[in-house]
Amino acid sequence: MAYTSSAETLPLHIIEGIASYIPKTRSARLPVVNGEDSSVKQKTLLPLMAVCKQWRFVIGSLFYKSALLSYDSKKLWVHKHESLIKLEDVIATNSQHHLKKIQVYISPEDFKTTNNSTSLLREFLDKAGPLERVREVTLFFAPHNSIYRFQRNNDAEDVIDMDLFSATLDEYAKLFHQLLPNQKIVNVYKTQQYRSSAKFVDIVKRMSDFMPQLLSSQVCHFFSMGIDLTKPFVDNLKGASLRRISIAKHKGTQQHIELIRRNAQTLEVLHIKNATTHALVKMTYRGAKQGTLVYPRLRELYITSCSGYRSMKHNQPTCDPFPVLRVLDCQGNFPFATPIVLDHGRNHLSVLRIDADRHLLEILGNSNVLEDGSFKYLNVISLGWRHRVASPRDDHANQIFVKAINMAPFASTVENCGLYVSDFEQSVLPKINFSDHLRTLNLEGTVLTMKDTVKLLSKFKRLDNASISLKEERTDNNIRMPTVESLQEYQRELKSYSSSNVGVLNIRHAHYKNSRRAAEFLVLMTSIMTSIRKIVVGRKNISRPDSIVRRVSFVLRRPIYKTDDHVNSVEYKVEDYTCF
Repeated sequence: MAYTSSAETLPLHIIEGIASYIPKTRSARLPVVNGEDSSVKQKTLLPLMAVCKQWRFVIGSLFYKSALLSYDSKKLWVHKHESLIKLEDVIATNSQHHLKKIQVYISPEDFKTTNNSTSLLREFLDKAGPLERVREVTLFFAPHNSIYRFQRNNDAEDVIDMDLFSATLDEYAKLFHQLLPNQKIVNVYKTQQYRSSAKFVDIVKRMSDFMPQLLSSQVCHFFSMGIDLTKPFVDNLKGASLRRISIAKHKGTQQHIELIRRNAQTLEVLHIKNATTHALVKMTYRGAKQGTLVYPRLRELYITSCSGYRSMKHNQPTCDPFPVLRVLDCQGNFPFATPIVLDHGRNHLSVLRIDADRHLLEILGNSNVLEDGSFKYLNVISLGWRHRVASPRDDHANQIFVKAINMAPFASTVENCGLYVSDFEQSVLPKINFSDHLRTLNLEGTVLTMKDTVKLLSKFKRLDNASISLKEERTDNNIRMPTVESLQEYQRELKSYSSSNVGVLNIRHAHYKNSRRAAEFLVLMTSIMTSIRKIVVGRKNISRPDSIVRRVSFVLRRPIYKTDDHVNSVEYKVEDYTCF
């Protein structure tokens, strides 16, 4: 009678669920459990494929999902730590049908001879044929890896014959398209290029001009980081109908803008990092005769680290350029000097994150764009300060804090980050329209006292999750633990604010004299707000989070808390590394 283990009888979706928690290869960082490194040896997917045919069938699609194409194993580059598996190993195990992603490492020294660069591609074509299931291709161009070898030879021309070099690139491009005929998603990276000889710079330029030849006209999603988009590069994508474009680490040249504008009719998601306000405005304006360029399908617009001053001298859109936009996320200077984008956005935006500087608030205030209840469809709103060093203070910060909550009465998430509010109880709290729809409140970097925090959180009847930043009370200069009398005084004063719904508190900052005092006030909050089930102490901005959590056990021994079942049932933990 054949023996069948319980593992062999598991449904396929259960096996896939188990495998999803296990890394493909062993990571340098071990798992973190409650803020501490685990001593358990990390498991990988490979042994699980030996359980049985059923497990191999399920896990093989995860293990062989992506592979690396490189000529030198010493130069292995792993995009987002996804794969250390080489393409030749995948083909050797006849597992190429699982492949969906290919990562290609490209260096000038790989193209010194035609045979060296093309033989591997020919071998793959002969053994596995076209990899038709591969949809995503990542090209990683690393010119600096070759510099030192060239400099040791003093003359790049002695190492590479330039005519042969150009012919090799052309041959490689043809074979590349035969091997990967169905590219839909293309990511192009370029590492920093160090100073080198003029001859080597010419080699790198030829390589940069060669990169567009590897792109297919079928591409729908295009991502570039550190790549100078030349006219040939953009022209090579002329036949593509891009639905998603991501441009990182570039100010936004004319060719970057041209690529975006050419795909205005099909673009659905756009990410731009490090662009200037002028470049972004040019994206929506075609000149006096043609006017505003409309993006009829753009649903998500992400702008990161936007620099430069907004100015009416830059031609602004005269109508809504993004009529179906759902997500507008802009870190840095908001590029548009007129309220037209946000004014029309009130009818279709569901997520709005912007850094509201004084000038922008003045522009929007004059048009009543940020009036109470003006954004009825917003689900997520952030007007706080996520990017710059000079955070808003006093009246400016108070104004942002109130507007972010009041302008979107049906929002489930509000993020008021990095604000230096003042006189909170008198100048801010009375002006807030407390919504019954708010479920998540993020106050990371907006530091309040424990009293002010309790009074704020208790007013939101459905608020379940809050990220807060705490500091000492203004009148308390004691460095020792608070007395029982002072704790009881806090409880009596805040007794009327105990009817909150907050279940999880995330502590992002804790500005106390020492860890013991921080622990004292955290436990005190749980004795007042009896809905709190869990407190998570963050690692990012708190120097000794483990010390705070350890001292909670000492605080709970105090007579005032010994018989309080709720206070003793609250879970305290340190944020895992994987949370940020």
